[in-house]
Amino acid sequence: MDRLLFARLQEEKELAEIEKEKSERLLLNILPASIARQLRSEGQTIANGHKMVTVMFADICGFTEISRNTSPSDLVTLLNGIFVAFDNIVENDGLEKIKTIGDCYRTVGGLPNHRDDHAHAVADAPLEMLKALEYINEKTTAHWSCALAFTPARS
Repeated sequence: MDRLLFARLQEEKELAEIEKEKSERLLLNILPASIARQLRSEGQTIANGHKMVTVMFADICGFTEISRNTSPSDLVTLLNGIFVAFDNIVENDGLEKIKTIGDCYRTVGGLPNHRDDHAHAVADAPLEMLKALEYINEKTTAHWSCALAFTPARS
């Protein structure tokens, strides 16, 4: 009986760990890492203010047309490849991804951590993103391009 109880407790502990890991990944997918850490440690709402930040929008051009001629699973795979490349650029440039919606990618410089060079940091990212798309286009039959815009904003 003790072994059966121990086995059940061990299984429940493992399931709880798996759920905790899922929760952590979800939290980090939604929030910047520094905010997620602060939320876990303090357990309260966080509202930080910043005087200025720079927001960048990247919109995949021709996405609707490409989606008409591509299977849903292939489309998700291709789009994921683009967004993973964009995520790497954003991370390497010290920016923060806000979110992706469909074929639109948004990022910000100066959040969650203030930086005086937020506009310069964001201005470098579009050039790198265009190079990433060129590389992806060389490796696939797709011809991806994107419209990029950025603007300063008060947070």
